[in-house]
Amino acid sequence: MTKVITFKKTTMIRNITLSILILLAFALPASAQSVKGPIPFDNMFGFAWDVNFPVGNDFLDKTSLYGFKLEYRRGIKHNFSVGTEIAWNSYYQYVPRTTYQLKDGAITTDLYKYIYTLPLAVNAHWYFSGGKMFYPYAGLALGATYSEQDLYYNTYVTEVDNWGFLIRPEIGAIIKPSEHSGFGILVGARYSYSTNKEDDFKIDGLKSVGLQLGVVFMQ
Repeated sequence: MTKVITFKKTTMIRNITLSILILLAFALPASAQSVKGPIPFDNMFGFAWDVNFPVGNDFLDKTSLYGFKLEYRRGIKHNFSVGTEIAWNSYYQYVPRTTYQLKDGAITTDLYKYIYTLPLAVNAHWYFSGGKMFYPYAGLALGATYSEQDLYYNTYVTEVDNWGFLIRPEIGAIIKPSEHSGFGILVGARYSYSTNKEDDFKIDGLKSVGLQLGVVFMQ
């Protein structure tokens, strides 16, 4: 039987709060630089719905519809920006009642599986010429992912948490409704890999393909 580790739910809330504070601290020193060229802003704040499809995960393979991304980008050159971001994703999967053979017997139960992830990263984006209202880009984020994995069975629960190194390449575009608008729509796709491990749940890295749809505010 897997070990049972007591996990305080306030830890996840504390990590989210800390991540948002770091994001704001990074953004506050920003000042207008009049960046010209393919990049459509000096400073940008964005919020996006983040849908993720887990890849190569033996513990859980259901799509996560419950996620978001919050980010800040600052223009450095005419086609380059750097920034920081946080995200949150909740994965859930139900396994119907089944009998499992153990070393010292058997157990019959249904299972409820959960994975929660909280990535925190710095990012860099390159922008390509697409017109005055369409700005395609490619980017790369590096950072860390905090994750909790929960397994509920019968009247018991096994909870574990861990950290991993994160790498996340992505592509996307910012679409403005008009040339001089300070508002835009963000669409994107990215691949995430973090090195989180949990032997009891046979997790060796957390991998996913994500799709984002959101709004951005630019100055």
